[in-house]
Amino acid sequence: MNTKLHVFFENKDFFDNPCIAFDFTTAFILKQGSFTFRSENDICGKVTENSIALFPKGVVIKKEVLQSLECHLIFYKEDAERLNEYFFKPIPISERNLQNIELLDKHYAFFKLEVDGFEEHICNDILYDIVYHNNNSFKTFVEQCVNKNMSIGQMADEYGYSYNGFLNKFKKEMQVLPCDYIQKKKLLKANQLLASGKSVVQTAMECSFNSEYYFSNWFKKQSGISPAEFKKRLRVLF
Repeated sequence: MNTKLHVFFENKDFFDNPCIAFDFTTAFILKQGSFTFRSENDICGKVTENSIALFPKGVVIKKEVLQSLECHLIFYKEDAERLNEYFFKPIPISERNLQNIELLDKHYAFFKLEVDGFEEHICNDILYDIVYHNNNSFKTFVEQCVNKNMSIGQMADEYGYSYNGFLNKFKKEMQVLPCDYIQKKKLLKANQLLASGKSVVQTAMECSFNSEYYFSNWFKKQSGISPAEFKKRLRVLF
């Protein structure tokens, strides 16, 4: 998700164009003030201070300032499908994004130029936080990472946390240690592949094991029986 433009305004008592369709996915980061909105599809709401609101491109939206605004406005080049559930739903600014916004304030105060690499990184991180750092989406994030056979360290990097910080977040949200969760998910995948008729070699490869030998040892340690014995029992049952 690349940033097209970032602007900041304060003491804003009205919108210059109160009823327009944005050309890009747009994020309002409201530090102070409030405004109401209504889309062409009659989706309406109110954005208040210390919250972020995302709006899709190409949809006419009528806006009205209720209290003078201090606000960052970020335009993103892509209108990703993954953002659909976040449009028109103002959310509180997270602790992580408070730090991002402070950096954005300082950077904008000094430079006020076209978006550079550092500023784009911050803007993208703000959006990333909205998508992945909500409690409802954390499990989805983890499952996507596990499906990609990512390590715990890679998950932490992808999520933007330190290794220990991610471990604490994981235990809090998932109520299980990351290593235990990954092992259980991997075993479930192996069981499903073997049950579908995949050979032990094919299953080992799809579960990211370098050899049938290591996979078989791991499988037996996790389930108490070898993959071959597992397949044999399936044939007896079915």
